[in-house]
Amino acid sequence: MLIHLLRVENLKGVKFLEIEPEDNIIVIAGNNGAGKTSALDAISWGMSGGDNIEAKIPIREGENEARVVIELDEIIVKRIWNEKSKNGYLTVTNKEGIKFDSPQTMLNKLIGKISFDPLAFSRMKEKEQRELLLDLLNIKEQLLELDSKKLLAYEERTIINRKVKELEIQIKNAPLPREELPNKEISISELSAKLKNSVDNNNIMDRLNSDIFNKKERVIELQEEIKKLDREIRDNDLKLRDMKEINISEIENEIAKAESINNEIRQREEYLELSNQLKDVVGKSDKKTAVIESVEKEKLAILKNSKKPIDGLEVNDEYVSYNKIPFVQLSSAEQLKVSLAIAMETNPTLKVIRITDGSLLDDANMDFIDKEAKEKKYQIFIERVSVDKFADIVMVEGEGAKVKSKVTA
Repeated sequence: MLIHLLRVENLKGVKFLEIEPEDNIIVIAGNNGAGKTSALDAISWGMSGGDNIEAKIPIREGENEARVVIELDEIIVKRIWNEKSKNGYLTVTNKEGIKFDSPQTMLNKLIGKISFDPLAFSRMKEKEQRELLLDLLNIKEQLLELDSKKLLAYEERTIINRKVKELEIQIKNAPLPREELPNKEISISELSAKLKNSVDNNNIMDRLNSDIFNKKERVIELQEEIKKLDREIRDNDLKLRDMKEINISEIENEIAKAESINNEIRQREEYLELSNQLKDVVGKSDKKTAVIESVEKEKLAILKNSKKPIDGLEVNDEYVSYNKIPFVQLSSAEQLKVSLAIAMETNPTLKVIRITDGSLLDDANMDFIDKEAKEKKYQIFIERVSVDKFADIVMVEGEGAKVKSKVTA
């Protein structure tokens, strides 16, 4: 759908302008402040109403009413502003004059990003270019959802990996257990009881031996008690006959050795526990890494399979590229080629594009734009300060005058 007539009256910087495009390129020239920008604003303002209007009331100073008429292939759009209406009063009719119900809803289905400026895209920061292109491809929400999933997995993996490092340090500092250790700790309480019984046994023997000695001494000193003492000696001998002296030092050494072995066993259990924990958290970390890699593959698939405005155009996490080269590193001609393709993709139905800073375009760029517009049947409105061979309309103090006629090839 193209514009066949644009009429603007008393809209911001425009007093009166009427354009009947005869070519795919329409160049509006004039000094700064002459009304060029307002003339092209009229297209988006007339089609979209207040959503695209920065001024509170877009009426030319000193006037009471502003008017825009846009004739398209099958419909005529009229919007009138007065001091009470920022959006303006809108009517949309067919060629026979029959009005359409819900005219703005109808227009919203037709218009794309009619204010898209290819040169403005080329001057955007890399992140801004990327965001705009993702919006165009209708995959921004999908990528945001995947980024959130990736970020969550990344944060969880960071926490897990922190635990991995802690366990690795603990295992590194832990003594390596001997392979010949018993399967379970030695009972210190049993050995202690054994030691106590042995000490008691030896104490008894000491007392008995001491008693024997004393009795023998008394035998010498007290002959009268010999018989009595002999009986006691015999009794004690009978008791000693069933007893045997125990080596206490061996048991003490056994206890000390058991303590050492038990300590090693406990260290082994701690080592095995740390090893199991490490294996567990490493496994969890690997799972999060798999999630992150899966998300990246899914994002790449979405970006790869999405329909691009031009072959070779790609979008990654940071910037837009063309034929593997970042957009900012492209030549000015390639930047214009890519930007124009994106602009056309954003306006698939109402094939109207606007270039604000057209004075930056040299002859080669103007010829390229003209060729693309004709080939793909787009209208491109261009603002230029200089009145040169490209000028179709010259704006002077708010009024536009046609300077020459072009014939569409």
